[in-house]
Amino acid sequence: MLAATAVLVLALVGELRAGRQSAGGVAALVAAGVLAALVAALPTWVDLSGSVNVAQDIASTSNPGNLRKPLQAIQAFGVWLRGSYKQSPLGAALGIARALVAVAALAALLGTVQLLRRRRVALTGWLVLMLAVRLALAASATTWGKAKEEMLTSPVVVLLSWAGIAALLGSSRSLLRHWAAPLVALALAGGVLVSDLAQYRSSNLAPTARYDEMASLNDRFAGRGPALLTDFDECALYQLRDLDVAGPDFA
Repeated sequence: MLAATAVLVLALVGELRAGRQSAGGVAALVAAGVLAALVAALPTWVDLSGSVNVAQDIASTSNPGNLRKPLQAIQAFGVWLRGSYKQSPLGAALGIARALVAVAALAALLGTVQLLRRRRVALTGWLVLMLAVRLALAASATTWGKAKEEMLTSPVVVLLSWAGIAALLGSSRSLLRHWAAPLVALALAGGVLVSDLAQYRSSNLAPTARYDEMASLNDRFAGRGPALLTDFDECALYQLRDLDVAGPDFA
């Protein structure tokens, strides 16, 4: 977020100096951005100290959560033909995934060149800063922190790949424009969609009735002392937030 803000500030300064933006227009744009940030992050602002403490705990813990090993860097390309991002694809799916990742990587490289050629300075600066943050934090972050970084960086990498497709579409060569661009676009879009479908298909939906019951218990017994919960459930901490929940795994 700070990387994007830094790029936008520099772009606005350039627009002001060139006379393409008025001071009033810039003030209105900044006000709109601040308002959007306040609304979008309202739960964070309401309990800022608590939010900061939680973020610091997550950033410093050596507990990898439900990750048995760190995520692979190639997963940032958005293609992972397995129902779980914690496991590698098997058989033919592994070969297809590697091929699609290679195509995405080449497209991202071509997209970077395309952005530089077209002098898209603001967009290029944002992408470069995002990747720089990812590389800088990867050296010191914990396993869980690295996973969060990769998740936030992945859309940037995929965007670069689509910039490569735009470069192919703008090529003067008919073969690249009419054949290579559609095929690469189909491969990347198909790979991402199939990956998403595999993830959604293997996801376990929340037991709605059980959480509704917890919410009703929370309303009935709010503030009336400790409550014993014998099964670990992260969502229970929220559903029973007005009770003093205790249990074997809630130390």
